[in-house]
Amino acid sequence: MVAVSVSRDQLGPAGGAGGPSSHQSGLASLLQVLADGTRLRLVIALSGGERNVTDLMEQLRLPQPTVSHHLGILRMNGVVQPRRDGKRVFYRLTEPPTAPGALRFSAGGATIELTTP
Repeated sequence: MVAVSVSRDQLGPAGGAGGPSSHQSGLASLLQVLADGTRLRLVIALSGGERNVTDLMEQLRLPQPTVSHHLGILRMNGVVQPRRDGKRVFYRLTEPPTAPGALRFSAGGATIELTTP
């Protein structure tokens, strides 16, 4: 089980006739990225620290194209950052875990925290 907390004051007022605020749009996009099971598994794997693609493939038992595809989506959305070392690429979370079992993500001025009880 995972608990999600979002600070209401960070979201700003609900979207009126003009639509959702930028905070709400950013949060919705981030939640959409994290809603994919493969990407969530990658994020959890990276919560233990920097890993290369081969390590992630072995741990998650997924082919390289799948891992690279989902890491690319996480990178484009600011969840992970790559570091190249020769031919190998290492990935780490943009925001390191705040505590064991706790992950924090920010987008569009809003922050969400995922915790495991």
